[in-house]
Amino acid sequence: MAWIAAQSAKGATIVSICDGALVVANAGLFKGRRATAHWATGAYRKEHYPDTEWLTNVRYIADSRVISSAGVSAAMPTALALVEAIAGHERAASVAREIGVSDWSSKHDSDVFQPRLGVNLGAYITAYTNQWFHAPDRIGVALTPNLDEITLAFTADAWARSKRSKVYTVADSAAPVVSRSGLVFLADYTQAGADAPQVLPPIAGLPGQALNRTLEGIARRYGHRTAFLVALEFEYPSYR
Repeated sequence: MAWIAAQSAKGATIVSICDGALVVANAGLFKGRRATAHWATGAYRKEHYPDTEWLTNVRYIADSRVISSAGVSAAMPTALALVEAIAGHERAASVAREIGVSDWSSKHDSDVFQPRLGVNLGAYITAYTNQWFHAPDRIGVALTPNLDEITLAFTADAWARSKRSKVYTVADSAAPVVSRSGLVFLADYTQAGADAPQVLPPIAGLPGQALNRTLEGIARRYGHRTAFLVALEFEYPSYR
């Protein structure tokens, strides 16, 4: 937190995704500013950080050089909004096409993700039954050279949030795997290992579509309610 505050003091733009806002709030950077985060921590944030104006029903908000966003699915729209602020609308639109995102406006309705009878309460009940009445599956996500980091992140995070699986990375060997943008990964398991988990089929296509395809896979394996639960946790409005 001290490091984040120091970067802000040097003029850096600070961006929080989902409840990363709690870290930024603890660093003192939201004081006297407007901010947002995942709907589920709304009451906590208002109680513990009353000197911040916490906004609801917005995908992201920029207050000077401090930017915050709603659930994890707001990450790419927030990034595209930053590109637009830095390089203009045409460049942001070009990047959006490259990654497969059609909209990056700040328009968002967080209220629809809260537990509501007859709408999504069944999905939240599924969270408890998944966690307490099912032994978790061991799910493997393949690490391959030049892999797309966004696709990897959405795949691993979504399957883990199903409450039905534990997620591990698997590679052909113990050697480091370098991603498309130069991140270095060390796998939890190798393909040849006798105890390696079942590896998911690779997800093809643009990274902006990875979450939809992952949710479809979760629905096939665990049912629609579990996939819907994951979408609700991501505050992802495109999946019903």
